[in-house]
Order: sequence, then structure tokens, then C-alpha cells
Amino acid sequence: MRPGPHAAAVAALTLAVAAACWPAPADAAPAEKRCSTAGRTLAVVGPKARPESRVWRSRGVTYGCTVLPSGRARTSVLTRVPTGLVRLDGETVAWTTPRGTGDARTDRVSLFDLRWPSRELRAVPAVPATAPGVPRRSARVDALAVASGGDVAWVADGTTVVVGATPDPQAEFTLQGADGTGTPLYRDGSVAVAAVHPADPAVAERLRTSLAIGVVPGDPGDSDGCLYAFASAFRWDAGAGVVEARMRGQRATFGGGCS
Repeated sequence: MRPGPHAAAVAALTLAVAAACWPAPADAAPAEKRCSTAGRTLAVVGPKARPESRVWRSRGVTYGCTVLPSGRARTSVLTRVPTGLVRLDGETVAWTTPRGTGDARTDRVSLFDLRWPSRELRAVPAVPATAPGVPRRSARVDALAVASGGDVAWVADGTTVVVGATPDPQAEFTLQGADGTGTPLYRDGSVAVAAVHPADPAVAERLRTSLAIGVVPGDPGDSDGCLYAFASAFRWDAGAGVVEARMRGQRATFGGGCS
């Protein structure tokens, strides 16, 4: 005998109540607390099944996501045009945007803080100005590095090392000498040309493989309320030993009532 409509409704209600009361699996977090795993992954921090931060491309759009200290995920549209190099560290992502093709191809560089959508650099020319009145120059980006907190560096045309960060009007760039003194670098907005090396395939390869970003040893930064002072180190080796540029400035603290 088939159950009547009333019996079927009671059975359905019983199943619904049981499902609501039964504990969910540990990894069944609400959707807003997880970064998407759809699309083609371009860069990821953490497990691919449950990333802490992720950059991916889907249907012609590049997205970035990070899980905030509150536990919720924040997703942003990064760009709707094709990307070249993509680098992700913590909540900071950088990418290049190719223009032209073949030998005429050049790149623009973008930097984005996934926690703070307003903290970004958009489509910066590969070679910034090196002095007042000196124009920026288009070039190809051979290597790209990024560090959590908003630092970026790249090598243009196999010769030029550029360093930068998310906008900070107080940031100061210096090139460190062998005696430990720093020579100020000209700032073009939030980026600066740190060095120009001879055009040589061997030099270009060393620059490409050695470019790295870290912190200044023994300088953890000082915090004052919702701002903290920091000192970043950009290092590379063109064949004659490691060279270092530094950047000092202030950044806002995320969370704790400061966001």
C-alpha cells in the first residue's frame, strides 16, 4: 500500500529535522568562509581544497580571494584581461599584463592587497622614471616577486631591477652600499628603479633566479595603534655578489578595530 500524502509529508519533515540536527562534517564550512576552488588556479597559499588565499581565472576573469582574520573570505575581481606572470604571498598578489606580441611585447605590473581592495598599483610601466622629467619606459618583465604586506619587485628587459609597494606616501627607498650606508632612490609614485645592469644573457638569468624579498635583519617593525613601521629588503645577484635595496615606511594594521 502506498503511503498517503500526510504520511509522506511527515516522513520528509522527519528527515529534514534529522539533517538539521546531525553534526556537519568538519570541512563543511559556510561558503562565505571559504575561497572558491572553481576555475583554473594561477596561484594558491595553503591546501588547494581549502586555500588561505587563491588566484584563479574563470570565463575570462581573474579573481583573487583571501580568508580574513574574522574567518570570512573576501573575493575581488583582479582583471578582465589576460595575465602573464602571477605571484601570490599571503594576502598580496602581483601580476603582469602583456601588451603586444613577439619581440614587440611589453608588460605592465599590478599589485593588489586582497584584504584592502583600495591598496593597489594598477598597470605600472615596467621601467619607472629615474629622475624628474625622465619618462617611464615600456619593457618586458622577466621575473616577478611579491611579499605579504604589499611588497613587489621585478626584473625588466633582463637588466633593470625595480622595487615597490602598495601606496605609502612616507615610504623611502635606498640602495645599500658595502659599508652599510643607504643611497636614496628616486621614487616614481610607489616604485623605484633600484639598479640597471649590463645587457647580458648570463646576467639576465642570474637576476631572474635570484630576485627575492625579505625583511631587514633585526628590524621587526614598530607598532603604534593602527599603524606599524616596517623595513623590507629586496635582494638580487647579477654575478658579483648579493645586492640589497631597502624600503622603510608605515602600514595600517588589519583587524582589531583598525580595518
